[in-house]
Amino acid sequence: DQALIPGVGLSSDFITGFCGETEEDHRGTWELIRDVQYDQAFLYAYSMRPGTHAHRRLEDDVPLEEKKRRLAELNQVYYQGRRSKAEEAIGDEQVVLVQGPSARNPTEEDFVGASQISTYVSGRNDANRSVIFNAELNDGQTLKPGDFALVQIQGTNGHALFGKAVNLFSFV
Repeated sequence: DQALIPGVGLSSDFITGFCGETEEDHRGTWELIRDVQYDQAFLYAYSMRPGTHAHRRLEDDVPLEEKKRRLAELNQVYYQGRRSKAEEAIGDEQVVLVQGPSARNPTEEDFVGASQISTYVSGRNDANRSVIFNAELNDGQTLKPGDFALVQIQGTNGHALFGKAVNLFSFV
């Protein structure tokens, strides 16, 4: 229950179309992904690998087209949840570990005021989500890799979060 640990980030790997997987099994996985709203998930369609237990003992009885359909459904519900969770973060202040210069600069479509900032850095929050924000603080300090910054989240594209660094953050 994520309510026990607010802000916890969850990730997992999922394989769909494994030998014997029923439509009911698939629906259960789809519901799990919908309900949990994973911060990160790696989703794959099952493919038989020579030399494995499954290859020696099981029949790959889920047709390829069915695997592709199921994978598309899982991807869709995963990205919907990921976007929803990102949108819920707008307005929050998050601690972010600065990794370095941002490879992508936000635009006004990402958040209002983005064009007024000249230099951006990127980093990761506690849930390992990418956050892009201003490199220079109001007091003139420039953030560098290894710094922790308190960042107010101001926008998202569903994948990354965009924000404004409020100040350096210290755990002591």
